Amino acid sequence: MKPWKKLALSAIAMTLFAQPFAFAATQDSTTKYRVYQKQNVLKEFADLKQAKTYASSFRYSRVENIGSRGWVWHNLPNYKVYQQGISKPELEFIGLSEAIAAAKKLPDSAVRQLDKPGWVWSNYTQYKLYQGEKTLPQWGFNDLATAKKAAAGYVNMHIIDEKTNTWVWDNITPELEKKLRTYGQNYEVTIGDTPGTDKFYLLEEAVKKASTQPDAIVMNVVRGQTVYSSLPAYEVYQGEFVKRFKDLKQALYFAKSITGSKIMKNGNTIWTTEHYYHIMQDGKSKLTRPTATDAITYAKWYSNSTVVTADGITLWDNYRKLVYMGWNGTNDPDRITEHVANTQGLDVDSPSWFALMDGTGALEDKSSEETVVQLKQQGIAVHPLVHNQFNAELTTSFLANAEAQKTFTRTVVDKIASIGGTGVNLDFEAMKASDRDRYTKFVTDFVYYAHTRKLKVSIDLPRGSLAWNAKTAYDHAALAAQVDQVIIMAYDQYWKGSTEAGSVSGLQWMEEGIKEFLSYGMEREKLMLGIPFYVRQWQIDGTGKLLTSKAIFMSDLPALIQEKNAVSTWDPEFKQYKVEYSENGSRYIFWMEDHTTVKARIQLAKTYDLGGIAVWRLGYEPSALWSEILRMK
Repeated sequence: MKPWKKLALSAIAMTLFAQPFAFAATQDSTTKYRVYQKQNVLKEFADLKQAKTYASSFRYSRVENIGSRGWVWHNLPNYKVYQQGISKPELEFIGLSEAIAAAKKLPDSAVRQLDKPGWVWSNYTQYKLYQGEKTLPQWGFNDLATAKKAAAGYVNMHIIDEKTNTWVWDNITPELEKKLRTYGQNYEVTIGDTPGTDKFYLLEEAVKKASTQPDAIVMNVVRGQTVYSSLPAYEVYQGEFVKRFKDLKQALYFAKSITGSKIMKNGNTIWTTEHYYHIMQDGKSKLTRPTATDAITYAKWYSNSTVVTADGITLWDNYRKLVYMGWNGTNDPDRITEHVANTQGLDVDSPSWFALMDGTGALEDKSSEETVVQLKQQGIAVHPLVHNQFNAELTTSFLANAEAQKTFTRTVVDKIASIGGTGVNLDFEAMKASDRDRYTKFVTDFVYYAHTRKLKVSIDLPRGSLAWNAKTAYDHAALAAQVDQVIIMAYDQYWKGSTEAGSVSGLQWMEEGIKEFLSYGMEREKLMLGIPFYVRQWQIDGTGKLLTSKAIFMSDLPALIQEKNAVSTWDPEFKQYKVEYSENGSRYIFWMEDHTTVKARIQLAKTYDLGGIAVWRLGYEPSALWSEILRMK
């Protein structure tokens, strides 16, 4: 991974540039639309029609524009049917006619148009049929004659007029009444706060007694349950309780006259003027809005926010954070511990523990189970780096040997799994272009076996260029389709072998690299942006000839600038400060890397909605940097 050891790969690139050849036009497959089901990401598409077709096979799905997160299509329900204030997923509809047809089959039901208050249709009933103390949802009726007809064939039935809370009919025969009295005085009437003193053999007697009082209840003393109440059933709230009504029409008339009101019955909200979509932040309600898109527009202004329906369905959130990964560039346990201790918000650490040694698949293993345990205790996942020593001849020999690949893959994956690692980072560099297909096949097989051991696989790919990537060992699109994460090594724009001075990673060059990787059709959440924590200092003699260059850690730059009394000027080409000083007849130049440039690079990852960043490397940076970039996750 060390960027100044990429001579072979860059030499290949230079050879390719020197040879004239024509490239076929490359189709831009950049994903522009993301399909969600509720708040969960399903898939990304470059074509809107394909995205809509895919999304339409899921309930509560939508298509978002990735850049703006604006909704371009959704199939959220427009209408919901509630029975006594309760709804189910199967009672959600796009059209009103379908909603009403379903509601007509359910007594005590109503249809709500979700972007408006109240109901657009209801069939709340006046007469409730009981068998003894029990009733059913479908035993509600709008007229007494229909209720009586439904009672035919049943015994011990009675009907309550819910508008007046009175017992209006029953089919209890004298013989049944005589039998019921043998069960004892099981019913007790309590009026207001006065303990019950009146006891009754028959439910009918208790109910008729209680119905003459405005605040009485009937309790089955054997079971300790309330079986009847003369209290008005409909309660109007405006934040807090306001008033009770026996008649639903009266309750509706009153509730409509005050803002922010709702009607409750038996603990359920059956009618409300409150908006259906709620914006929550950190679990607390911030405000409500009439439509989902309106709610999301407002929710974007709040961090850690969600949009939740009144029925508790989460539709959207902005909880996704960038994944922060860091390479160690070393296998030393103490150095790894030191590196990680300097960070804040680090999610994945990648120590350089494994190397391909020869064409037979022999493995160098410098792993440390103790380090894995230590990092996991800090909440940091360990995805060790596996490299090929950046040796082209060795790699060619290895990729020509299927048995060597199988041995190598199983040895690496099994070892990482056994010590508690949760992933692996493949960093095969400086390979021959002729190994392109063989390398893709190796990665495909490697990922397949790693997944059987529950390991994620990331791969490091050079920033490169659309002009020559097709002629290298890296089939970017094919590799991305196999792995879990692709890390863009968006550095070494100007490297050790360059013939002129320049930035390690100009901001515009880095952004163009992101666009190029997206143009292969890679999923944004899979992409990790590789960020340099170093610069390259160039020495130029008095004639303008480039003499030498060397890498300098970011943490060493402030002291160097002060010691050399260096001068900084803004470079609009690289969008970085160009730093210069003179010494012993030579001019020294580097392009500044500091908290400003690092934050600008992270902002690119956020702007293009990438999965995260990976930094080369830990230990090169000042510790204060992490407290700043933590806030950008």
